[in-house]
Amino acid sequence: MAVFEVSRLALNVIHTHTDVYLAARHASNPYAKIHVGAALTVRRQRLYSDAMHTESPRELLEQELKRLEGRVTELVAQCVRLRGESHSLRDRLEALSAERAGLLARNEQVRGKVEAMILRLKSLEESA
Repeated sequence: MAVFEVSRLALNVIHTHTDVYLAARHASNPYAKIHVGAALTVRRQRLYSDAMHTESPRELLEQELKRLEGRVTELVAQCVRLRGESHSLRDRLEALSAERAGLLARNEQVRGKVEAMILRLKSLEESA
């Protein structure tokens, strides 16, 4: 069993005859309940004898770590892409908010002019 500490979470890699599991517990409390996740490896059909396994537990662990490394790389790329999208959306929101503020100010100006015209027309109508 290999133990890795990620942030404040201790991860244990548990190898059985057919699977590799990832067990997690909070690093600050080593006696806390361990949460075992689903098997990380694709279930292999069990052979008749353990002696017939061609892959050692170390090889299986290395394969699993390479798979996880690939997955982490994919997730990092996705985070970078999403961060870029988020930045462009924030810029777009800022531009639209500024445009909206300008349109509201212009609308108020036009409203003031229309109200002034209405008052002038009423005063002309009353004087006539």
